[in-house]
Amino acid sequence: MRSPVSSQVYLSILNGFQRFVAEQAEDKSVSQTTIRQWLKDRTLAWPFHIVTDRARLVDRFLDWRVNNRALANNPFADLRAEYGQRTTTPVVRALLNANPEAALEALRPLPRFGSFLGPVMREHVGLMHAMGYRYNTQAERLLRLDRFLQGRPDLSGHPLTELIREWTNTRSTPQHALDCHQAGRLLSSVLSRIDPTVERIPSDKRIWRLAKERYRQPYIFSEQDVLGLLETALSFPSPQSPLRPQTLHIMLVLAYCAGLRIGEVVRLNVGDFNIDDRVIEVHGTKFFKSRRLPLSDSAVAALQSYLTARKGAGANLLRDAWVRVYTIFVMPSSRAACSPGTARVSILSRASRTWSPISGTKISTRRWCTSPLPRSCFSKLASDFACGAPDSCSL
Repeated sequence: MRSPVSSQVYLSILNGFQRFVAEQAEDKSVSQTTIRQWLKDRTLAWPFHIVTDRARLVDRFLDWRVNNRALANNPFADLRAEYGQRTTTPVVRALLNANPEAALEALRPLPRFGSFLGPVMREHVGLMHAMGYRYNTQAERLLRLDRFLQGRPDLSGHPLTELIREWTNTRSTPQHALDCHQAGRLLSSVLSRIDPTVERIPSDKRIWRLAKERYRQPYIFSEQDVLGLLETALSFPSPQSPLRPQTLHIMLVLAYCAGLRIGEVVRLNVGDFNIDDRVIEVHGTKFFKSRRLPLSDSAVAALQSYLTARKGAGANLLRDAWVRVYTIFVMPSSRAACSPGTARVSILSRASRTWSPISGTKISTRRWCTSPLPRSCFSKLASDFACGAPDSCSL
């Protein structure tokens, strides 16, 4: 609970919901009709954002009752499953509509590959999956094209170049034009194998160039910038979790000194650190590979200092107890992994206040906070490390 009074507020809301159900339903059952009546009644007293928040609370309560076999079903969960929604808010908005049946039907997602070119796309994606390719990016592009074609059945029988042109005209961003161009080239290649008369769409360098101009350029941090990051991490305010500053600090140290990605850092286990050989084992990385990375003396000292702080905080540091159970960066108080977003946004926004006088560059806080942390901060260090220069990664 965020505050001591939260439980009282939640109890009051749930008691009010149960009283409403008892008054409206003779058998005291929770049906979709009862849910809609309760929502409409609450809109007379609460604004819409409060209604959706309280509806999510009732949704969790009904899930709890279903799990405890005190209720047969949860109407919110049934509606989400039927209409393909992951959250409750769209369902609440549809139930409050003057025509709830039509509003709910509008939430129903389009079938996968249901357009007139859908069977060809589905067969191609299935073939690539059978050959061992992930093919997620290409499949997503084809799905977006398929959804567009399902909304434009009038384009059936038109040339593929015309279909792609119509799809491109739906938005004006260069990235959308590039996605449409790539999907069109892929589909034209697939169709040309079936029908040799289908013309393949050639590559257009102009589209690539316009999209690339909008990409965020990486920034190579100087040594002083990185030292500012590390100092900011150690001074990060966290009164309710005293170990968090040391956690954020060692995350940046390992990313800086070993060239680790954020996902690799937060998945490290205590057993992955070999103090005798002064190396860390990184498992299940990109391309399904693992690697062993040596650490500099200062990085080893920082990691040992962090483990000592963890032991003082009461965390279990037994090697076998942590492997495949908890990551090295789990907070002892909350048992929740340290958020990469916290390290990226909070630390960068705080440290950027001192970077301009240090590096002599004028870069906004928004730029620092939105830059991908591993790519922008540590790309040069990772390159140096890969080229056999680990000694340069000292703090």
